[in-house]
Amino acid sequence: AILIERLEVFYQKKPILYVTQEFFDDFLVGEFEQNPLWIRNIYRRPALKDRRPWMFWQYANRGRLSGIETVVDLNTFNGTKEEFETLIKN
Repeated sequence: AILIERLEVFYQKKPILYVTQEFFDDFLVGEFEQNPLWIRNIYRRPALKDRRPWMFWQYANRGRLSGIETVVDLNTFNGTKEEFETLIKN
């Protein structure tokens, strides 16, 4: 909690919590409810215990993209293009 508070003070934004679905379900249900979530689940679409929405989902860790020779993580944003553009501008 101290790290999250210090990051928020420094950046003036809520940190996005990057966690596996299992970690969230085991330790974070009901915690840090104002922080956006980036869920890693390479087996299935996230369905968190408390039905909390996620902002990003890492659905693969060995993806391939044209122009990149190594494997990469693949992620999706849970929102519209306009919401994503607003997020990255702020």
